[in-house]
Amino acid sequence: SEGPKVPKEKKEKVPTDNRNYVANPKEEFVAVDLAIHPQKTEPPVFNSNGTGRKSVFMFKDKKPGEIVDYMLNPLIEHVVKMYNINLRNNIKELTVAKFRAWLGIHFMTYAWKYPDLKRYWNSGTYARMKIPDLSSIMPYADYIEIRRHLRFEDYRRESELKQTDKAWKVRSLLNIVKGIFRDVNPAPGQMLSLDEAMVKYTGNRCPVVVGAPNKPINRGIKFYMLVDYETGVIVDFIMHDGSATAEMGQNHPGGGVGKHVIDLIDVLP
Repeated sequence: SEGPKVPKEKKEKVPTDNRNYVANPKEEFVAVDLAIHPQKTEPPVFNSNGTGRKSVFMFKDKKPGEIVDYMLNPLIEHVVKMYNINLRNNIKELTVAKFRAWLGIHFMTYAWKYPDLKRYWNSGTYARMKIPDLSSIMPYADYIEIRRHLRFEDYRRESELKQTDKAWKVRSLLNIVKGIFRDVNPAPGQMLSLDEAMVKYTGNRCPVVVGAPNKPINRGIKFYMLVDYETGVIVDFIMHDGSATAEMGQNHPGGGVGKHVIDLIDVLP
């Protein structure tokens, strides 16, 4: 008769690695003395070439509402102006106060989502939570009307603008935002960070949408962002709209991306 079976010895698997070396699970590591470890050194001293930190500190004693007003007022005024320029028949004129109310409702419905937008204009409860009644602020029909007719550019110039700019519908809006960032931080510090950023977009009619299959946001609008490391405030940004071609990047290290880098640092003081 056969004796008891001896279990086979399991071979230790070496983890695969796609980099230019083979990982060794038996590799010995030297203990690090945390007292003298580089990460324990004092933070670097920033030699700022401007007053970026001082300009950001102007918000230190401001209330959140005052900061929002400072940042959004130029955008609100522009949107109201463009809305009224592009008015169609039987559409009510938009005022700054009405659009501010609409914007507040829009932010709230985005952050606290119900499956049906009309629920916000009713009373009662949903999922054991009280439903806010927004009818005292703005009728539901007015909210939908404003959302449906929002315009950020003068559409009388459509034939002129769309020939040279894929993002002509939001170009003025982007320029205002860039101006606000430069006003908040006109002279950034010496340490800067530049990288790509994606804004999620799920529609199908935007001509500047790009795909990034291996990124957390795999479809959206791509930006090249320049950020002040000391304050964390955006200094400038460029939207990837196809205007920088491969031919334009031939004289720059990194091609088209290198051109974006040069364009971003050109705005520095």
